[in-house]
Amino acid sequence: SKNYLEEAKAQSQAAQGAAQPEASKDRKSNRSMSLVIAKAEDMRQRQIMLYETGKDPDDRDYHTSAHSTDLKTLMESQNTKLGKDGPACREGSAGIEIAEATTLQEVSGKNTITPSQKENIWVRLIKQIFTGIFNVLLWGTVVVEGGLIYSGNSNDLVTPIILASVVVAAGLLQWWTELKAENLMDALSNMQASAPVPTIRRSKNERRELMLDAEDLLPGDIITLKAGDRVPADIRILWCTDGMEVDNAALTGESIPEPRDPATCEEKSPPT
Repeated sequence: SKNYLEEAKAQSQAAQGAAQPEASKDRKSNRSMSLVIAKAEDMRQRQIMLYETGKDPDDRDYHTSAHSTDLKTLMESQNTKLGKDGPACREGSAGIEIAEATTLQEVSGKNTITPSQKENIWVRLIKQIFTGIFNVLLWGTVVVEGGLIYSGNSNDLVTPIILASVVVAAGLLQWWTELKAENLMDALSNMQASAPVPTIRRSKNERRELMLDAEDLLPGDIITLKAGDRVPADIRILWCTDGMEVDNAALTGESIPEPRDPATCEEKSPPT
């Protein structure tokens, strides 16, 4: 009977020991989900604050501190991790947890430039020509001159013709300039990487190497790029070869590629 009790006690202790790692994993998983939920709540509170101050939440200025935050703090804030070999992420599990991807997608949305609602180009042309205080005054002058000519009190046809021509020409020029700028923004939107992006994520501390569309990338994802690839999103360089350069000509007009390195930038410095 004594041996039986000792054996039962040993089995009970073994069962408790086996249950502890599972409980630990559950706690870690719950903690990760809590971080995601907390981040979503922060974004919701920001939306409420913008509404209360009279600002449109859709008019989001671009603010980031990822380039000036030390790597450890950045990894913790994004709920992601580096590989066994550090920033190179060539070995071991790295990136965000696959199980959290759906929640992050709901919070951050697609990795695309949100297109603004476009007005009909001909309606915009009419507005450029006939609206605005200055245009209204000039058109009023043209109407008055036309009335004087029609009533026989004036024979000056040159003045109203010149005024009308100036207003129409100025409106056409402004309309054409805005149309070109809009087409340029559309072209930048279409420049986003079309080929699948090599992405590293993790699933229960196991490495997963995926090929994702650029629009499906999430904050905290770790991606790998090679020479000639398009940069699919705003990224922080974790590791790169010596002499790495990025061609920003389409965005900034720089004529030559600019060097880049994984160093942490100074606080409050602009991203590059």
